[in-house]
Amino acid sequence: MVLDRSDYFVQHELASELQKVARQIGIPEHSTIIALRGGFKEYLFTTDSEVIIAKTGYMTGHTFGYNVFRMPYQNITSVTVNFHLRTGYFEVAGGGVQSSPKSFWGQKDNSAGKAPNVISLASKQDRDTFTGAANIINKYIAAAHQPQQVGSTDVADEIRKLKGLADDGIISNEEFETKKNQLLGL
Repeated sequence: MVLDRSDYFVQHELASELQKVARQIGIPEHSTIIALRGGFKEYLFTTDSEVIIAKTGYMTGHTFGYNVFRMPYQNITSVTVNFHLRTGYFEVAGGGVQSSPKSFWGQKDNSAGKAPNVISLASKQDRDTFTGAANIINKYIAAAHQPQQVGSTDVADEIRKLKGLADDGIISNEEFETKKNQLLGL
């Protein structure tokens, strides 16, 4: 996947905090494309191959240490922002991840803060920031879901195969010469 410089998306006012968290959860330096903080101590990082959500603090259910959720782009089905009047959440959906409505102030099962694949959004600015991130991530998801190109065959190998077909009488020598010239660009 080719990285586009315009995809780099970081909350610059939080750069030192984001770098510290990235180091603590084992993200290699200079490998992040997106680095954002949500409503509580919830962090979104992306690399060229995966989305990472790290959570710490009382409101996320992780008073000590971090809960780290990682999912490769090819396993993600969608990334969405769901925002109501003043609060909302950013959600990563994919295989094996239970998706159900969440609430910023929810308890247990419907708490955005406690769900490993969700980040709480506390303001319209958060909504706008995470919507921009979702657009970038969805672009990477679409690229990861594209069929892989089969490696191109060597021209010399292709000509050898055609020569074998001509020698076996499957194609005529004239057809062989025509196809050989096409392959050689003559």
